[in-house]
Amino acid sequence: EYASVISENGMFVRTSATRPVGTVLPVSLLIRGKTLQIEATVIYSYGFGDYPYKEPGMGLKFESISPADRAVIGDFIIDQIVTGLADPGKKE
Repeated sequence: EYASVISENGMFVRTSATRPVGTVLPVSLLIRGKTLQIEATVIYSYGFGDYPYKEPGMGLKFESISPADRAVIGDFIIDQIVTGLADPGKKE
């Protein structure tokens, strides 16, 4: 399981072990050596073969997250964007 998309408000977790919509899950994220403890709610999920061209996983909305942890995620996202912009030779 891993997060393939992340924002300050939630994330998409790629997994084959999806949970039902509305399930509240404890989430631990390790960003820059800091472990963030977050409570999240499943807002959608896709299993194998549920929708063509969709990877299996769950969309999670962060429900309980401290302002400091939200800032860590925001800074991480900004750094990833800046790194991508600073490397114009990188091919996608």
